[in-house]
Amino acid sequence: MSLTEPNLFDIIKKQYAFKLRAFMGVFISLAATQLLGMLFSIGGVSSYGTSSNNMSVTVMYFSADMTIIFTNDWQKARHFNVGMNAET
Repeated sequence: MSLTEPNLFDIIKKQYAFKLRAFMGVFISLAATQLLGMLFSIGGVSSYGTSSNNMSVTVMYFSADMTIIFTNDWQKARHFNVGMNAET
């Protein structure tokens, strides 16, 4: 029996902080990958425009497809990397 009783909330908070620090590189690489995907999709997916007299309207469509694709590729690369490290 210890002198201090363990508090569930304190244990959870310490474990969460530990895991967050341990996997910070993973979170940073995911955020960088998603930012790269957003940069590639900045031009839009498609657009159309029309004009009449002195007025012009251009509509551009944006999509999160590139960000999703980059995130999916990041996940596959992480999975492959973890699998390769487990075999050695």
